[in-house]
Amino acid sequence: MKKKRTQPHTLLLVWDCLGLEYSCNLTDFEKDIMWSALKGTQPTVRIPNLNMLILRAQANPQRNYEIYTVQVEPDVSLKDIQAMFKDSPQDIVDLVRARGHRLYSDRQYAGDRVIQ
Repeated sequence: MKKKRTQPHTLLLVWDCLGLEYSCNLTDFEKDIMWSALKGTQPTVRIPNLNMLILRAQANPQRNYEIYTVQVEPDVSLKDIQAMFKDSPQDIVDLVRARGHRLYSDRQYAGDRVIQ
């Protein structure tokens, strides 16, 4: 029987003009690292290197990368978020922009635009 989550969990989402490129549950990574440290073993998973994700985004500005973290309720899984990106990408992107924490974005915001 799978244990039901009671606390919100944090997701890392990376997308560009072509759709969702990378997603992971950071809370699960943190738990695995903590349990491995308590057992005295090496962690079985590695947290994604944020600097490498940002470097990839900076090296491909034509793709308009956005990198966000967002906290979601316990009943929302990573697969649910991935399905939302497939079914209605603009809706989920707007929701993540409104409620998430922006780590990196190539997106041009209305205030940043200069029209001559």
